Amino acid sequence: MKRGIIFGFLLFIAAQLFAQKITTPESWFGFRPGDDRQLFGYEKLIGYLRTLEKQSDRVKLVSIGRSPMGKEIY
Repeated sequence: MKRGIIFGFLLFIAAQLFAQKITTPESWFGFRPGDDRQLFGYEKLIGYLRTLEKQSDRVKLVSIGRSPMGKEIY
């Protein structure tokens, strides 16, 4: 379920921002998110979202705290 939500979110972002020279999920991750046997970690996802934040005025990451493992939660 979570992968589907993340994939949908990334697809939405890619579709909305494609014309603005935005980095696509495929070029960032090296595969299409949701493909069989292809996974990415939290750090890779956050790196992609930070890149989108720099490239577009439509994406803003807001920290809401830290996880028990000390990772930033957006």
